[in-house]
Amino acid sequence: MKAYVFTDKSLERYAGQFVWLSIDSENGKNAAFLAKYPINVLPTLIVVGSEDVSTPPRDARALHAAIPGSRLEVLQQAGHLSNLERPAAFNTVVTEFLGSLLYN
Repeated sequence: MKAYVFTDKSLERYAGQFVWLSIDSENGKNAAFLAKYPINVLPTLIVVGSEDVSTPPRDARALHAAIPGSRLEVLQQAGHLSNLERPAAFNTVVTEFLGSLLYN
């Protein structure tokens, strides 16, 4: 599991209300977790840069198709580090997603 850092200080107050994680679903060691917490029931935001060669948009679209109810955002003119390359766009997408969880 990876730890993620909030880049938008205005989101810090929500840190205790959400789980930010990355799981290798192909690793057999994660099978028990995935059985207990299926990915398709977790609110999921997928953010990818349009120019990402490490994890290209086609992979993000496949992931989006595999997770019912997920939201896919493709940030134009961004590569693999879209949160650093396009911080305002990235923060807007994350803020809107979090807002949809809190207020819908």
